[in-house]
Amino acid sequence: MVTADKERSQLRLVLEVGIDPVNGSSIQKTKSFSNIKTDSTDEGVYNVAQAFLSLQSSLALSIARNDLSHLHLS
Repeated sequence: MVTADKERSQLRLVLEVGIDPVNGSSIQKTKSFSNIKTDSTDEGVYNVAQAFLSLQSSLALSIARNDLSHLHLS
């Protein structure tokens, strides 16, 4: 049987900070927050992301949670 041990989690926000005047495309900025507790619920991480976004003047394009897990036989 294979089991997974979560090693770390990261919250990643993609923000639109402007529009390129030359080609009209979106200028994006990524903010990453490391050391998210691996046992945090997805809803809890989302709520934290919403709290961070409420402090931003930029438009949020995406909210992502990146988890790193190690797989091993048990």
